[in-house]
This record gives sequence, C-alpha cells and structure tokens, in this order.
Amino acid sequence: MAKNKTSRAERLEDKKIRGKKLMVWLAGAAAILIIVFIFQFATGGQDSSESSNKTSTENSQESEQSSDSGENNGNEEQELKVKTKDSEEDSSSEDEDKGKEAKEKEDKEKEDKEKEEKEEKDKEKEEKEEKDKDRKVEEGTEENVDKVITQDWEPVGTEQNVSGKHRPSFQQGSQDWNEIIQAASAATGLNQNDMIQWRVENAGGGNVSATLSDKSQKNVYRVLIEWANNKEGYRAVQVEKLNEVPSQYR
Repeated sequence: MAKNKTSRAERLEDKKIRGKKLMVWLAGAAAILIIVFIFQFATGGQDSSESSNKTSTENSQESEQSSDSGENNGNEEQELKVKTKDSEEDSSSEDEDKGKEAKEKEDKEKEDKEKEEKEEKDKEKEEKEEKDKDRKVEEGTEENVDKVITQDWEPVGTEQNVSGKHRPSFQQGSQDWNEIIQAASAATGLNQNDMIQWRVENAGGGNVSATLSDKSQKNVYRVLIEWANNKEGYRAVQVEKLNEVPSQYR
C-alpha cells in the first residue's frame, strides 16, 4: 500500500516537473518571438526611414534639377536676348557705316566733279585770255558801227583744197557758205542755232563780208572773213559791232 502511494507521488512530481519545463520552454519561445518581432519592427522602421529619406533626396534632386533647368532656360533666354540685341546693334552699326561710306563717296565724287569743272573753266579762261591777248577794240567811225574788233582768229578748218587761189561760193547751204558762217560764229560768239544770217557777200580781194545777229536782233555784227591759204580755210580778220541791222537787209 505504501509502495503505491510512493509511485503515485513520484508520478505527480514528474508531471509537475514536465509542466515546469513546458512553461520554461514556452516562456523561452515567447521571448524569442518577441525579440524577432522587435528586430523586424526596428529593421522595417529603418528601411522606411531610409526609403523616406531616399524619396526625399530624390524629390530634392528633382527639385534642384528642375530649378537648375529653369535657371538654365532663363540663362539661355537671357543669352538669346543679349545675342539678338548685339546682332541688331551690329546690323545697325553696319548700316550706319555703309551710309557713312556712301555719303563720303558721294561727297568725294561731288568734290572731284566740282574740281574738274573748275579746272576746265580755268583752262578755258586761260585759253580765251591767250587768244584775246592780241585783241584790239576801237570805237567805230562809220555810221551804225559801234565798235571795231581785230584779232588773230584761227581758221575754222576745211575739207577743200587750200593751195592756190580760191573762189568762194555764196550759195546758201554750200560748203563755202557753211564754213563762212562757222568762221563768223567763232569770231562773234553767236550760236548758229540762235542766229539770223542777214547777208553773205563778196568784199573784194577774195574776202567775204557776213552780216548776222541773234534772233532778238540785240547783238548785230558784220564780219570780214578771208580765205587763209595753207591755213585750213576761212578765218575772221575783223568784226564790227553794229547798233542795229542795216536797213537794206531788213
């Protein structure tokens, strides 16, 4: 009887011991699970923080890139405006330079032309003075003669034979007639387009007398003309400035 009681007590003791071991094992397992849970929570929070930081960094970089892009675009627009302005200023300066060059060229051409005209006038004046140095003017002694002018006029030139004796022709429009009028025009200064040929006639001794005036009849002349042998045709030897057209010719 006593042996059964002991065996039963031992079984109860073993059962308690196993229960305690189970509790210890369960407590250990629970502790391990808690540690694992805490570790996972801590790791997840760090990853989340890193992810958040990464996202924030990426957003910041994107913002900086966007800002840099905006600044670059702004700088490019500014540079484009500056280049455009510089180009416009260069173009305006180039046009202004071309305008100045054209003006300077025009002024120089004008100056050269005026200088050339002055030289021509001076030359003509010198030639006239040279021709007129032997010019002699006297008061007229005959009725209707205001002045008598003598000068060594040059022959006007001819295609006719200048050797030997020449008999002039007084037919209007003939070569002789035209050369006589040319010689009279050169001596009096009358323009043949503004001239009235009143009379061309024989003056004796192979000479010719030509009476003419301008169309207004304010300048009237009687010119004594000779045939200059070996001197290329007709030339004036005397010019009379008349007061009016002779009545017999009107």
